[in-house]
Amino acid sequence: IALGTEADVFCYGYIGDPNEPMPNSIASFEDVEVKYVPRATYDQVGDASLGDLIFVNGGPETGIVAGETYLAVEPAELVYHPETGELIGRQYDYVGQVRILCTENGRARALVTEACREIKIGARLKPIPQLPIPITRIPQMAAWCDPPSGRTSGYIIGSRGWELGMVEGTLVQINLGRDDQIEPGDFLTVTRPSVHADQPRQILGQLG
Repeated sequence: IALGTEADVFCYGYIGDPNEPMPNSIASFEDVEVKYVPRATYDQVGDASLGDLIFVNGGPETGIVAGETYLAVEPAELVYHPETGELIGRQYDYVGQVRILCTENGRARALVTEACREIKIGARLKPIPQLPIPITRIPQMAAWCDPPSGRTSGYIIGSRGWELGMVEGTLVQINLGRDDQIEPGDFLTVTRPSVHADQPRQILGQLG
């Protein structure tokens, strides 16, 4: 089966450098009369959604290319290691996609082609990465008596919409990647240490 959907990949986000440079951003909406809220300040103007025309801060000199589609990204909270407390990075949320219609010096005009949720003024633009969704066969989950595999272990460091616990279908982020020989389509066993020091780990589930 497919391990996920395009929405799972392009409406979630990633953890990156806390100060990742993204020079291009959404500047304003074309239909300012409809978006305007009486007595609102500039930054309180309404949000963009599917089909809206927008202006972009940034042009050819900052890498914007007419005809290309970009992810709209909103920087979110800092993410820390759940055990050591070490800063890992910043959560960046994907909120939609925009296609550049035309460019000029320092500015571009674009169309919102996908919206995961409301897109606000100031959302950054980032080229869409190539992230194919793996097709795989789900393996049998590790049993209670199975010993640890001995492979590199890590931690779940973030999840979408869940803080106290996670269920089947929850999207998560882990602190393992290519450098740890983890590839799309791999499966990992989710465990936690037993509260009793003389007992083995407790198996909670698996993730793909």
